[in-house]
Amino acid sequence: MREHRVRITREPAGITAQVKARRHAFLTIFLPIWLTLWTIGGIVAITTVITGTDRQPFLLLWLAGWLIGETMALVVFLWTTFGEELISVRNGMFTYQRTYSASARSESVPCTRYSTCALPDSLDHWMDSTPHWSNTA
Repeated sequence: MREHRVRITREPAGITAQVKARRHAFLTIFLPIWLTLWTIGGIVAITTVITGTDRQPFLLLWLAGWLIGETMALVVFLWTTFGEELISVRNGMFTYQRTYSASARSESVPCTRYSTCALPDSLDHWMDSTPHWSNTA
């Protein structure tokens, strides 16, 4: 049975939708292996630079690319494995939050900033429809 990615909670103060990130089996298996090998390569390169064995400009440039690749792969792995979005309208505030592991990005704005801030009559297919708010700013 397929797991539902969206959970909607109604409360007296408002409504919250919790949307889990899409799970990709390939990325969940491949990225930890790739990150392990990539990290070992980075440690070897950093050790080479620190000990003075090889201080060629190319190695320093490669380390900059290594750091970018390491960071991007780690963020993709964390998002794919643990990521979720929280979308809520409560107490006159519209809040959008993205979380993965201990990291979270959140933005809250008053609903008065939007000309329309309403839910459709049926929440059955709300993910397939267009957004139900529009910015007046």
